[in-house]
Amino acid sequence: MAERIEFADSYIEYEFSPVSMKLIPEKKLYNEFIKAIKTEFAPNEESEDPSALQLIVDENLINSVIGMFLKLDTTYSLRELLALDPRLIVMRQLLTTTTIGMAIPQFKEQFGDNKPIDIVFDPSHSFMVEGLGSVSPTSVTIDANGNFNVGANLGAQIIIDPKGESSLGRAIYVQFQLKGKMFVADQHQDNRTLVILPKSLSMPVFKVKTPDGEEQFMEQMLVQSMIGFQLDNLKKQFKPAIIPLKKFNNPRELQCLGFNLTNVNVKINKHFL
Repeated sequence: MAERIEFADSYIEYEFSPVSMKLIPEKKLYNEFIKAIKTEFAPNEESEDPSALQLIVDENLINSVIGMFLKLDTTYSLRELLALDPRLIVMRQLLTTTTIGMAIPQFKEQFGDNKPIDIVFDPSHSFMVEGLGSVSPTSVTIDANGNFNVGANLGAQIIIDPKGESSLGRAIYVQFQLKGKMFVADQHQDNRTLVILPKSLSMPVFKVKTPDGEEQFMEQMLVQSMIGFQLDNLKKQFKPAIIPLKKFNNPRELQCLGFNLTNVNVKINKHFL
């Protein structure tokens, strides 16, 4: 499964890619979602024993897989998703112009009372670019200090009367951003751990546009305030993920293969671990 193998006096080095590992086919590896990353194995410090195994994981492993989905020409209907579970029939009945009109009166005034609507989600990057112009794609990044940033884009369309003479009511463009930090605590102690700490969750981009491209500032403000309140409540639930390193709990599957990892360490670099 390796793209390249190097035999040296003191080590064997294998180089893998998402294509060689059969995660994605080569024709679906899009260069616009990956970057040139110069990786290098960590040298042993004086206090460390020689490494039996080093593994480098970079951002491209995640972002190339994400990029495959950003190119899919597939949309998802909220009405169809709700129809999968009979218990959600009430929620389908609430998908009307009147329900939205409770929060945004001008929407009901424009399209009338009790007209059924559907919300069609479009995760493709092209939809976001068409509506916003320049926008960074859904991706994961990490810097040399362990600060990580997960940006997720989601586009949607509100369709009026989807089973009749359907028409586009609104186009919506949203970007969520999760920021946090990862670091190794108690580096030289027996309880050395990797800590992944989410810090903030925000919505830096939220645009609502009419079919002719006119931005709806009042609707944006109303929805942003409601979602912002929910995001603030969600942030209060954040807890750090703590992974033991020095006293590593080996999975049974790994032991079956003849490996017993001990004294594990994680070193964080710009764009790779």
